[in-house]
Amino acid sequence: METTRNESPLGRTIREAREAKGLSTRALGLRIGTTHSYIHKLEAGWFRTISPENIQALAAALDLDPQDLFALAGYRVPEGLPSFTGYLRTKYGEDLSDDAIARMSAYFEFERSQQLNRTEPTRHRPDPGEGRRP
Repeated sequence: METTRNESPLGRTIREAREAKGLSTRALGLRIGTTHSYIHKLEAGWFRTISPENIQALAAALDLDPQDLFALAGYRVPEGLPSFTGYLRTKYGEDLSDDAIARMSAYFEFERSQQLNRTEPTRHRPDPGEGRRP
C-alpha cells in the first residue's frame, strides 16, 4: 500500500461519518477488524489505495453508500453511480468547500423533487365525431 500525507475526500468522508456516529478510531477499527492506527492513517490520507474489502466494511459500519466510497477511492463502479455529493467530492475534491457541496446537493435534490412532482399535461382527446366535417 503506497502512502501519502494529504487528507483526501475519502479520508474526510470517513472521518466525518465516524464522528457523526460518535465512534472513536479504535471503535471503528474493532468493527471492521483493523487497528485504530489504520483508521487514523486512512482519514489522514496516508494511503493512496484501500482494499475493496475495507471499503465495503467501512461503508457497512458507517452506513455509507459503498459506491460513494469506491468512487472516492478512485475505483470505477460500473454497476452504479455515486450519489451527487460523492460525485462532487470525487470530481472537485478540495476545490469546493463542504458548505458549497452541501448547498449544491440541496439544490440538486430540490430540482429533482420538482421534476418528480411535475406531471405531463393532459392532452385533450376529441369526442367521437369532433373535428369532422358533416
